[in-house]
Amino acid sequence: MTTSYDPNKTTERAFLEAIKYISYRPRTEHETRTKLLKSNFQSKVVETTITRCYENNLLNDHQFAALWVESRSNSNPKSIFLIKRELMEKGINREISTAATQSISDEQNIIKATHKKSRSIRHLSKDQFNKKLTNHLLRKGFNIHLIQKVTCEAWTNRNNN
Repeated sequence: MTTSYDPNKTTERAFLEAIKYISYRPRTEHETRTKLLKSNFQSKVVETTITRCYENNLLNDHQFAALWVESRSNSNPKSIFLIKRELMEKGINREISTAATQSISDEQNIIKATHKKSRSIRHLSKDQFNKKLTNHLLRKGFNIHLIQKVTCEAWTNRNNN
């Protein structure tokens, strides 16, 4: 029994794999392309599949970036710099990531992140509170001047939350 290469079947298998991959959560073109290449599909098949995904509205890097920014702002607030870096790691270009982050500000996100962290550390002494909150916000990518401002406010308002 000999197996023959059928490009139509291969392209269909690649498309089905892409659909399955995208079904778990939205994906970028770069993520989808990388997944298909790792699954040993030929470049031409991958390009055909990516085109087909766009034609069927399964891929949209602008929409992905907007959803990512919204999600990050609501559930895990970070600085605009870090959010852009995450998007670029997912293959989103600078132009799209800049456009997607225009609707948020570091000031809004640092307040959300501060409020969230303050609840769990409000029992600490002032020095421990400031140190923990400062380190937490630094890891989230915020600049030190903004951190110092909100840390003082957070200490003053810690029991009002």
